[in-house]
Amino acid sequence: VKKDYRGNGLGKLLVNTTEKYIENEKKYDYAFARILCKGSMSEGIFKQNNFIDAYYNGKLIIDDVTYDRNDPNTSQTDQRKYMIKKLNPEVRGIYKK
Repeated sequence: VKKDYRGNGLGKLLVNTTEKYIENEKKYDYAFARILCKGSMSEGIFKQNNFIDAYYNGKLIIDDVTYDRNDPNTSQTDQRKYMIKKLNPEVRGIYKK
């Protein structure tokens, strides 16, 4: 959510609306979120909605992401981690990447 609009519940609304849509589709067993490893403002919203950090073979799942930036002082690469939420209570076991 753009800085000027933060603190008005828009991020929470986006997460809740998307999650309800996914749950209503009944096609998916898990929901994933990919967020900044450092300084994520959305991590708290996902934790409030019962998302947890996603691990594979005991390691946190992380991607290095590269974007072109307008500001040459801003790093072009950052790290994103995955969070997961089980949507289908009938699914047994753990997710697999």
